[in-house]
Amino acid sequence: MDALHSNIHCHQCGFSGTDQLRDASRPETCTTTARKKIHYVHAGEPIFRQGDDASGIYNLISGIVMITMVDSRGAMFAPRLVVPGEAFGYRSSLEGGRHTCTALALRDCCFCQITQDDAARLIERDEKVRQAMVNSCTRDIFNAREEMIASASMNLSERLLKFMTVKLLPLFGKERANGSAELHLPLKRAELALALGVQGETLSRAIKRIEKADLARFDKRCVTFPCLRDVEHHLEQNLTC
Repeated sequence: MDALHSNIHCHQCGFSGTDQLRDASRPETCTTTARKKIHYVHAGEPIFRQGDDASGIYNLISGIVMITMVDSRGAMFAPRLVVPGEAFGYRSSLEGGRHTCTALALRDCCFCQITQDDAARLIERDEKVRQAMVNSCTRDIFNAREEMIASASMNLSERLLKFMTVKLLPLFGKERANGSAELHLPLKRAELALALGVQGETLSRAIKRIEKADLARFDKRCVTFPCLRDVEHHLEQNLTC
């Protein structure tokens, strides 16, 4: 990973989506600002691996990062997709142990890193930072629970629709005045299948069902939603069933 130092103050950073440092004391963030690094990695490179020592707090500035885990049976799954403005690595920093997952750059990425030593000092000295990190971990647990519920209550077509319109469309798509929208999928089919925890063939069948219902049209990595309200109504109906 190439690394540069940055003089952008953590209080002023527009990419701090989790607010973990925004309320920290000025003296502490001044020290952190002076020591944090900006990294650039190419697509396909790991930022850290499952089992590595905790290496600090990361915040994604550009690109996409997939968080993957390998369970005791050797099966890989992807519990989270990190998009610009989101932080990652903070759970291991809070626990002070080893990374329980791998962070893999799916596209060329730029991100900042607060080293483990600096993160540990902030956690120890600043109650607001400590509480913000606990809140982030709690939110991750809640989101994981919601995903489990969605997996049990939604079929794959509905999960895919929700993933595309809620997670990806705001960052990688455009809504039009007539109620339609277009999304340029930032993920390859295999990556999308991994993010949803399914096989490629299963994903293909789900896409065909979505197209048959005229909720979306797929042209390679370009997805057109003729009417976003129809998608929202379809998902709302499922949740109330």
